[in-house]
Amino acid sequence: MIYLHRLNGQDITINAELVECIESHGVETVVSLTTGNRLVVKEPVAEVVQRILAYRQAVYSDRKPIALVEGPAADEFIAASPVEEEERTGGPSCH
Repeated sequence: MIYLHRLNGQDITINAELVECIESHGVETVVSLTTGNRLVVKEPVAEVVQRILAYRQAVYSDRKPIALVEGPAADEFIAASPVEEEERTGGPSCH
């Protein structure tokens, strides 16, 4: 679970395993879940991604850590396991 804030400041806890897509819309971030729910939060996309990565590193600590690639390849992740690689390449898009 990760902790975020709705636009009105209300705390919200979401299951990081259910996050399908994270989109930036100006000052708000929309987190789409595999359940079909969409949550609007204050935190920027990069912060939500970092919280999900930290959660996964804590839960799957016996695997290699996940690292966010900076620079020109910023849209790609270095997968920590074959499962995450499959999710990265075969997961549905939010578009």
